[in-house]
Amino acid sequence: DYQIVLQPGRALELSILLDMTGVELAPIVVEASSTEWALSLAGFYSRRDRGFGRFVTRDDIARRHPANLSSMLAGTGVVMRCVRTHCVPVRYASGRRCPVSVFLDGLRVESYNIDMIPPEDVLGIEVYRQGADTPAEFSRWSADCGAVLIWTKN
Repeated sequence: DYQIVLQPGRALELSILLDMTGVELAPIVVEASSTEWALSLAGFYSRRDRGFGRFVTRDDIARRHPANLSSMLAGTGVVMRCVRTHCVPVRYASGRRCPVSVFLDGLRVESYNIDMIPPEDVLGIEVYRQGADTPAEFSRWSADCGAVLIWTKN
């Protein structure tokens, strides 16, 4: 132990050398959760379990590495129909083109080009090919043509 005496009106210059030994700290525990909770809250999994519609999960998207979302619709009966820069999902029924309603994070969007959404931002996609299969909360707008529901990380 050292004693330092300070004098009024005088400056004291002092250098202190500290011991460099470390102190062991308790381990830090980091917990993380998945973004899958967003899909659970949106009802994605419960609708999938009911067996209506076709479902694309985040794992499906990661496995396929699609250039755009419309390529993830392959095999669902819904295709993108583009006129110049205006693209909408449609399905063909009885030789006629039937526009499919699009919902983004639960909200209906008009004339929306789903290829504007980067596939890496998507958690899941639901495709309902006809109004009768579309869940009640989305059927008001889907008429007979069905609906595409896109759930994103945002």
